[in-house]
Amino acid sequence: MLLLLRIGIGIAVAGYIANLFPWTRRWLYKAYQVLITTFSANIFTLGEEAVSLNRLLLMAVLILGLWIGVGWLTKLLKSQILPLGGGDQTVRESISYFLRYGLIFFGSLLILTVGGFDFRSLAIIISVLGVGIGFGLQNIAKDFISGLIMSFDRPIKVGELVQVGEFQGLVQRIGPRVTEISTIERVIVMIPNSRFIEGEVQNWHRSGLTRVKVYVGVPYGADMELVHKVLLAAAQAAQAHHPDILRHPPPKVKFRGFGDSALNFRVVVFIRNPLSEPKVRTLVYNQVEAELRQYHIKIPFPQRSLQVNIPQFKELAASWQKQPAKGDLDYPRSGQGQ
Repeated sequence: MLLLLRIGIGIAVAGYIANLFPWTRRWLYKAYQVLITTFSANIFTLGEEAVSLNRLLLMAVLILGLWIGVGWLTKLLKSQILPLGGGDQTVRESISYFLRYGLIFFGSLLILTVGGFDFRSLAIIISVLGVGIGFGLQNIAKDFISGLIMSFDRPIKVGELVQVGEFQGLVQRIGPRVTEISTIERVIVMIPNSRFIEGEVQNWHRSGLTRVKVYVGVPYGADMELVHKVLLAAAQAAQAHHPDILRHPPPKVKFRGFGDSALNFRVVVFIRNPLSEPKVRTLVYNQVEAELRQYHIKIPFPQRSLQVNIPQFKELAASWQKQPAKGDLDYPRSGQGQ
């Protein structure tokens, strides 16, 4: 808007200066006549209506003003008015979303009607757009319709931790075509809305509980009952140190089976906020290591045994022992054949 204002002031100043002198005044009048003729001439005919350039510019300016005004109104509604009535952020986003595009759609129809376009002409435009959507814009239309479904069904909400394919992060914004999520690296990823409708989406906030699992291995021969008590004590110590770990359901320890070089156990604690899962997992690992070290229970490492089998090894070793030493070899003298 400031740029347009500067251009308008520049044109007004140039016209005022050109109007001060007779020879520039003639050129200014000729340029004015050319502009009037150009903008008033009919460019094309849509149905029974002749469309000129000045009409197109006027409708473009009105639609641009409508877009800016509706955007300002919906932003004010979302930030100042809707929070007074309560409700979560997703509901406010949905109301603002429908209000914004509904006002833009009906306002554009009103501007086109006032500008001289009748609905028969609009039917031609809509049919052309329908052909374009069918061939080249079907993905955009699919994402837009998926955004409408997400606004009604609300499978995800702003602020929830979700995973779509290889992307995991917090939902920052649900737009008309794409949804923005923030990953753990603080990168904003824009995912088409159709992926939330057609594909599998993991949502950690819907269940209300998140399991944090820690896997531990102890060597063969260890007292399994003692190991179970030690791991449970480590989980309870982590629960006492971190307020996000729930008391109900309580921490659990289970024996998972016999591994290649260890007896495998699993420690499980429960939290409500999935965002605290990395800190809780680290705390549980530290407590497990401290408890195992206190009771002198070692964490084994993989061991491998290599066995080499050479056929007739004894006969080969005996033949090596019968060979003469290096100094006892009879080398040929000079001049003699080798």
